[in-house]
Amino acid sequence: MQPGDELPLQDQDWYRFRQLSQLGNHWERPGWAYGRRSYHWLLTFKHSPDLHALAGQCQAPFRDLPQFDLVPLDTLHLTLHRLAFTEELPPSRLPAVVAAVRQRCRDLAALRLRIGWLAGSTGAIRFTALPVEPIVEVHNVVRPQSARVHQTVPACVSDGFWPHVSIAYSNSAQPAAPIAATVEALRSLPPAEVLVTSLVLVELRREGRAYWWEVLERVGIGE
Repeated sequence: MQPGDELPLQDQDWYRFRQLSQLGNHWERPGWAYGRRSYHWLLTFKHSPDLHALAGQCQAPFRDLPQFDLVPLDTLHLTLHRLAFTEELPPSRLPAVVAAVRQRCRDLAALRLRIGWLAGSTGAIRFTALPVEPIVEVHNVVRPQSARVHQTVPACVSDGFWPHVSIAYSNSAQPAAPIAATVEALRSLPPAEVLVTSLVLVELRREGRAYWWEVLERVGIGE
């Protein structure tokens, strides 16, 4: 057990965020280079007005801070798993991945989520998504099923996955304490309720310090 794990789930990310002394540059994550693209499994929230309203309210204090890049509301997402960079996996192998995931997702139920409780990480300001268990169920489908086709990823699921939805990315090194104080003032806002009935496999890219994607396949949950 890690420090903070005894707290309610909606407080654990906040506990970890408060331990940080410094934020870093999200865009300097290893592996990414200009023009590189990847295949990702995502939950997306393009048609979730309550979540958009909450995110917009929480983004407001960061809007005039040049050290943050706000996530466009129609690209709010929860990353389930990165399958591969596009040059690592031939497109001809994607149908087998999708078929395996679709088969397993039929046995799951649609996700009724609460997204909120603002906190953060070393590179982002983000919400927690609850309940964790059904999201982890979907994660536990896409990661092992993908691994069986793309064999560079172990089939076990022990990667510290934490369901979250980022609303702003840090683009430079900066002290964490002032940001944590701003976040704390927003934590009392009630979470947004979201119904998720599908996940998507996308080809994801970075443009202008933001993530954009093309949807390749949509897989229903419980269909």
